[in-house]
Amino acid sequence: MAIRLSAFRRRHWILLALFLAAAAASGVFATRLVVQTLYWSSHRDEPIAGWMTLGYVAHSHRVPPWVLRQALDLPPDLPDRRPLGEIATARGVPLDALRLRLEHAIAAARPPNPPPPARPPARPPEETPPEEMGR
Repeated sequence: MAIRLSAFRRRHWILLALFLAAAAASGVFATRLVVQTLYWSSHRDEPIAGWMTLGYVAHSHRVPPWVLRQALDLPPDLPDRRPLGEIATARGVPLDALRLRLEHAIAAARPPNPPPPARPPARPPEETPPEEMGR
């Protein structure tokens, strides 16, 4: 009771094509998962370098990104995708000074200190605009 190839109708070919596309997409996502898992399992607590972004440092050192942004006096809710070397140059400070501030922030955010919350703390009342105070 074998199905002959000539008996395939148009919808069978469409279903076969959709199945193969879904299988290929699953393979791509599975490969990405394995590659990223292997990469991040061996890239923990990387020494901070000028090519790294704040997000990379936060991921490598397992701290929330806002902790590092706060340490550099950057807005806590806006991601900054510039490399650390570029941030240091824009501020006119040496990269080592920036690195030291980040290392202190990472040490303060790790045990034995209590872990930082997932979100940045709310703005203090003196920074809250008057129109928001009545809400």
